[in-house]
Amino acid sequence: MSKLDLESVFSSADGSIGESEAIEVKTLLEANGIHAIVNESPISSLGKDVRVARKDLEEARRVIAAAREAGPKGAAEAEKETE
Repeated sequence: MSKLDLESVFSSADGSIGESEAIEVKTLLEANGIHAIVNESPISSLGKDVRVARKDLEEARRVIAAAREAGPKGAAEAEKETE
């Protein structure tokens, strides 16, 4: 997969996304079978973003939206199911 095939699915132009948040989103996507990478701008004020293959973009957006809707309680319940 080349960088040209990747699309940003989670980002912040103001640099407000920290590395831990980007890694959490990457982990969420990968747990749902979507390969993701954390991309860091060489200009630190431009922040980080999480990128996925163009073919996975819509599914990645759906996974992120579902996780946001479920919130922390949903995350804890999902984790219990995997134990």
